[in-house]
Amino acid sequence: YYDSAQFLEAVARDDALAVELYVRARGVNLQVRDAQGRSALDLARGNGNPQVIAILSGASAREAQKSPAKYWCPRLS
Repeated sequence: YYDSAQFLEAVARDDALAVELYVRARGVNLQVRDAQGRSALDLARGNGNPQVIAILSGASAREAQKSPAKYWCPRLS
């Protein structure tokens, strides 16, 4: 069992393996924020860890491609 706090802690400590496992398990919300309002990607960028940044950036891109558009408007005939 894991939660958002554990995921953010793994990112903050630059634990690329744990971050990869969280992402692959699809058990965490990639948009979660810490108490200061920073996302996991913000934390990784702040730490300057290119491996964790790549994992999170790739996961975010894949998530965005799978999500339907938030707003859909059919063509008016």
